[in-house]
Amino acid sequence: MGVAFAQAGYRTLLADVNLDAPVQDRLFRLSNRVGVSGLLSSDGDERAAVQESPIANLSVLTTGPAVPNVLELYDRGRLFQRLRPLSTAFDMVLVDASAGDAAAIAACEGVDAVLLVLKTKVTRLASVRRMSESLRARGAMILGSVLTGG
Repeated sequence: MGVAFAQAGYRTLLADVNLDAPVQDRLFRLSNRVGVSGLLSSDGDERAAVQESPIANLSVLTTGPAVPNVLELYDRGRLFQRLRPLSTAFDMVLVDASAGDAAAIAACEGVDAVLLVLKTKVTRLASVRRMSESLRARGAMILGSVLTGG
């Protein structure tokens, strides 16, 4: 989705917040030395954690180094608060919280909207219901879902 927005000419930031199973650093062949974990653990400049991807108009905020207190980092919409200053530099800010666990749901607090991406023959309906209920309880607006191959 981030690549599609970037190719359409939107300045796009893709933030990988799945600290337990990072993906975007490998996908775009970027360093994972700085990122979300460092951004949330310090008061440093948000822009210093953002990396340019090989794709025009697409910047990536990788997860950064592993941390033991993932849920605490996402407490009270902290991710949203730290990403807000970056929103003026980008047309789109996408957050990849792919795990769908408690940390991913907590990371979504404060976002404008959520799009659920489900995998055929992998994602269980009961899990989608629980995740949807948790997101709604936190005030997230669910736009819809996308079904992808397993």
